[in-house]
Amino acid sequence: MARQNKRRPAEVKRPIELTDDEVLEHLFGKEVRDKLKETARKARKPDIYGKKPPHA
Repeated sequence: MARQNKRRPAEVKRPIELTDDEVLEHLFGKEVRDKLKETARKARKPDIYGKKPPHA
C-alpha cells in the first residue's frame, strides 16, 4: 500500500489572526480578489472635482 505524505503548514493561524490579504486569498479566487481590490482603489480616489468621497 502506498504511503501518504500529509504535510501540514508550519504555522496554522486562527481566523482572527489572519490579515486582510490572507483572508481574501483563502476565501476568494484570483479574479474576485482583483475585482475587489480595483473597486476599493476606485472608492478611495477623489472624484473628478477633487473632492473626497463622503465616507472618507
